[in-house]
Amino acid sequence: RMAASEREQKSEGREGGGALCEAGELVFECIAWDEAHFLFAEIFERRVYEQHGATLDGCPRCRSRSTSGLIVDAGANIGLFALACATRSPAEGRFPHPRVLSVEPARAAYDVLCRNTADHSNVLPIRAALGQRDQASVSITYFERCPGESTRHPEERAQM
Repeated sequence: RMAASEREQKSEGREGGGALCEAGELVFECIAWDEAHFLFAEIFERRVYEQHGATLDGCPRCRSRSTSGLIVDAGANIGLFALACATRSPAEGRFPHPRVLSVEPARAAYDVLCRNTADHSNVLPIRAALGQRDQASVSITYFERCPGESTRHPEERAQM
């Protein structure tokens, strides 16, 4: 379960404007507490990123004896999935300490991602957007109250 004191829910006084969130033994910075609470439950409790055949244990058909894998976290937001991957114990799977490339284009989320993963040498934050074609720059619509919904295509969000 996730907890937040009155002090933690207020963002003033924190460098970069993020609030501290505490979940079990994990303490991390967030931008929007409600969104962080939702994402924490999705990733750590319900493990929705590991459904429908997706696994962090590697490809069952691969014959590699490697003990490290590579995970690309596209749209990494504040880095909760990267933290879930980076803090895995050997008992949790074939790749206990995978390398994680955390790609996040939004500056505010990227800054928090960097701070959240700073103590994990196996996580490499990258400020970029992924897309179909190579472009020098793109516009991102940033939603301050729900950074995980920030998008290059806000018209799609309006239709939802």
